[in-house]
Amino acid sequence: MADKPYQLIIVEAVQALTNNNLASFTGTDLSTVGLAEDYSGTVPTTAQIQAKIDELMPDFAMEVLREKRDKLIAETDWWANSDITMTAAQTTYRQALRDLPANTTNPVVDTAGNLTGVTWPTKP
Repeated sequence: MADKPYQLIIVEAVQALTNNNLASFTGTDLSTVGLAEDYSGTVPTTAQIQAKIDELMPDFAMEVLREKRDKLIAETDWWANSDITMTAAQTTYRQALRDLPANTTNPVVDTAGNLTGVTWPTKP
């Protein structure tokens, strides 16, 4: 997913509104959306694009959350090697990461690409 997750959701929203006729897009300013030259459908307004972003955001933000969570778990996989005994804090941290999607409501990816609305556990 994402060096620039907010840009990705804009692209996804425009593609959904235009049957994949997005030709170009730069930044996070919705006015920079360019449609394919041969696109003959209705050009979505900024309000329509924003409404589609709002509709897609819950699933999109959860996907970003899971990606970040999986990376954090992978960074601690070595703790679970058979020749290492995890501390209680390490076990609790890994479990808290696994529980994040179920314990998180209303995460959002802001225009800067930051995932908000998530309380990340503290790594021991």
